[in-house]
Amino acid sequence: LHQPLAVDHDGLDVARLRTLLERSDGRLAAEVQILPLLNAAATTDAVRRHLTGMCAAAGPQDMVLFFVSGHAARREVATDRGPALELSLGLHDIDEQAWDKAIDHHAILAALAGSAAAAKVVVLDF
Repeated sequence: LHQPLAVDHDGLDVARLRTLLERSDGRLAAEVQILPLLNAAATTDAVRRHLTGMCAAAGPQDMVLFFVSGHAARREVATDRGPALELSLGLHDIDEQAWDKAIDHHAILAALAGSAAAAKVVVLDF
């Protein structure tokens, strides 16, 4: 089971990713499942739900691939150790006033860390 979650604004990158994973000689997996979230479907809640579900469903023989093509923001945030940079996804429902609910890189890494998948890959195309 190979489960990429693809968030893409126009579907072209998802189509190319599907072709690469399903039809390439020497591909990485016998079975590929793609869970695309395009345009208005790419909301913060939907991405969180799909990412969490995909990571939970993956077994030790699987690879999880999280692919995002779209927008993001690097923001300086306060931490216990001082200021740090945080990368947040600019999904369909995020605007200037909603960055506090955006999915940041910590949430992505935490979801992947909780997965039993043998391989975990993140591709961010901004």
